Amino acid sequence: RAQMMRFLGAEVVLVPQAEGSPPNQVSGADLDLVERAAHEICQERRAFRVDQFERVANMDAHYQGTAVEILQQTRMSNLKVDGFVDFVGTGGSFAGITRRFKEELGPSNVSCHIVEPAGIAPLA
Repeated sequence: RAQMMRFLGAEVVLVPQAEGSPPNQVSGADLDLVERAAHEICQERRAFRVDQFERVANMDAHYQGTAVEILQQTRMSNLKVDGFVDFVGTGGSFAGITRRFKEELGPSNVSCHIVEPAGIAPLA
């Protein structure tokens, strides 16, 4: 991800893991270090932090946009949504799309699932 973001012109600031954190897993202490670093960078540069992990608008965008588009396109093609599978970053897309699907299609008419790579458990 960092390489892709650099390619797109972003400055990537990597924060070392907290002492004692399991390698290749993100702990609460790691997230605290990231929060502190992000806060410092925003203060230094007088920058605004989008922080999609904390903004309800992240989920709402997928509820009001992505899910509606999927439903419209499947209906126009005479298809039916009965399942949805997503991976989780912030959880916004899964939460927003699942909520819309369950409301419009009925909770028992659509099965929604999260997948994640073995050995990397963002939800654990």
